[in-house]
Amino acid sequence: MNSDEKNSAELNSLKLAKDFFSKIIVQNDIPETFRDADGILHVNLIEFLLNPDII
Repeated sequence: MNSDEKNSAELNSLKLAKDFFSKIIVQNDIPETFRDADGILHVNLIEFLLNPDII
C-alpha cells in the first residue's frame, strides 16, 4: 500500500465485513506482527511466508 488513502480504503472494507472470518493484512513495511483495535491481524510478509503457524 503506497498511500494512507489506499491503506484506509483497505482497512474500511475489512471493518465493514460483519462475519466470523479472521481478517489479515499482509504488509512488507511493518517490523512485527500485531493485532489492531478492530481485531485485524497485521503480518509482516516475510514472517507470513516463513512461519506456517502465524495464523
